[in-house]
Amino acid sequence: TVGEVLETRSKHVTRVEPIFPPDPAKASDYLPLIDQADVVVIATINAHYSPDERTYFEPLFPAVKPVILLTLGVPYDAWSFPGAGTVLNVTGQRSVSLFAAVKVLFGEIAAQGQPAVDMAE
Repeated sequence: TVGEVLETRSKHVTRVEPIFPPDPAKASDYLPLIDQADVVVIATINAHYSPDERTYFEPLFPAVKPVILLTLGVPYDAWSFPGAGTVLNVTGQRSVSLFAAVKVLFGEIAAQGQPAVDMAE
């Protein structure tokens, strides 16, 4: 998972793996952890197609924290979470994709490429 890869890079990472199917009532359980974070990284897999997943993650987009959204499925997830300050369309869940995404997050490589679809709404 993205959390596992991030943990290999820093001892200051707190990984939270939500339970699926998502239960929006449980999302608030993560708010105390978010209050302690400098940055929140949320990875989604085709949340664009899942109203429950969107409802689950929406409360986790605090206005006062930088939020980075990694879309591991379709890039359309970016539309589902307008509260994300930064979106990285990874569009893959293989370990090579996750490690590359984390390198981008740590500033070791530049994000490259274009979405395979038109992202204009």
